[in-house]
Amino acid sequence: MTITQLLWKIPHDGDEYTAQKKWKNARLKKCPEHPEGGCGFARYGAYRRKHNGEYALIVRCHCPKAHRTWSLLPLCFSSHRPGTLQAVEEVAC
Repeated sequence: MTITQLLWKIPHDGDEYTAQKKWKNARLKKCPEHPEGGCGFARYGAYRRKHNGEYALIVRCHCPKAHRTWSLLPLCFSSHRPGTLQAVEEVAC
């Protein structure tokens, strides 16, 4: 199974996302592989991501026909690294 991260553009930082549990409303409206539908695309759980001593959940969606999952990674978090994108950028600068 292939896993892909999609950046989810939401107007919140990591603290707001975690405190307000924004993952509860995270959804992809249609399958990226089969936008016409009919593939069984659905929400497929979540994985935990540590943020400031707490855990945020990153939502995953699954297409059984394409044998793929997609993670909805909020734009405030960095991809493939712990922490927020802002923290990574500060270190790099």
